[in-house]
Amino acid sequence: MSRALFTFAVAFVATAISATSASGALFLMFSGTQAKPGDSVFVQTGGRGALHNMSTSSVRVFFAPADEASAITSPKDTRLVYIGRLRIDDEGNGYLHFKVPEVAAGDYTTFLHCPRCASGSAGRELLPGGPVVGSFVVMNSGRRPWLLVLLAAGAAVAAIGTALAWMIRRTRVVEQ
Repeated sequence: MSRALFTFAVAFVATAISATSASGALFLMFSGTQAKPGDSVFVQTGGRGALHNMSTSSVRVFFAPADEASAITSPKDTRLVYIGRLRIDDEGNGYLHFKVPEVAAGDYTTFLHCPRCASGSAGRELLPGGPVVGSFVVMNSGRRPWLLVLLAAGAAVAAIGTALAWMIRRTRVVEQ
């Protein structure tokens, strides 16, 4: 009987410790993890009251290429693309609606610039925000710049051809 009680106590303490650690984590949950530039996306902080100790009403949020994220340590890094401010309600929950910026297609992650979070995050002001699993995928916008170039080249060829035909016809009329 005491062995069962000991096992239960160990499981209870482990659960309490992991729950405490998880509640201190700051991460974002996305309405979707794939979008094209210009699409609207909604994010919110995970859990309840993730920012309850904040004395500020917003936190700046950035996109960054996922494959370069581990090298980004400063909010002034030029690889960061500002997407908006996470608004914090009275209960400490954060929300943001943003339009996906015009960035190259690929995998991205988010960073939160939170100077007031530094005391609880080993002095770091720039914190990874997620998505928690995988990355946010910016898809090809569907625009076809090569098609515009092709159309422009075709128009230029047509204009040159028309001008040459007009010049040849004019030269024949003058010769007669």
